[in-house]
Amino acid sequence: MTTGTVEAVRKDRKGFKLEGSEEWYSVYEARSMSGVNRGSEVEFEFTRKDRWLNVVGGVVVLSGGGPASTSVSLAASSPSGTSSRVAAKGGEWPIPQDLAAERRIMRQNALERAMEYFAQHSDPVNPKHVIRVAREFESYFSGDLDMEEFETSVLRSMGPEAEEAS
Repeated sequence: MTTGTVEAVRKDRKGFKLEGSEEWYSVYEARSMSGVNRGSEVEFEFTRKDRWLNVVGGVVVLSGGGPASTSVSLAASSPSGTSSRVAAKGGEWPIPQDLAAERRIMRQNALERAMEYFAQHSDPVNPKHVIRVAREFESYFSGDLDMEEFETSVLRSMGPEAEEAS
């Protein structure tokens, strides 16, 4: 594991240099270093291939330099309470690393749809109900639930008044 303070960030946001080093570290996608700015204290793993230093699994912002990284905000919503470092490095929070980006997109979409539903059908909106229904939407979007299970679980999530209306 490598840690250090960022001295410079490439304009395309796909690379950075640590203070006291002449070497540049690169990422494949700019989102892998979300929140990394000059002065950020960072932690990451890398592999060396010829003259290239390639970051593996993303960069974790430990402190400073700018807004919190995406991984921190995701970890904050983790039902298991997994730390931001595990989430950013692609640990099993709550899904395997190779599905993390797709699952985050599904989760965001599910939350938006649940918020839209409750904004139209509920006054006042109860955040706990929104999250419960969003989780059910996510399970359906991802294929974790088939349609029949989905309908039953969403109705259950929304409470007894929803089950009676169906």
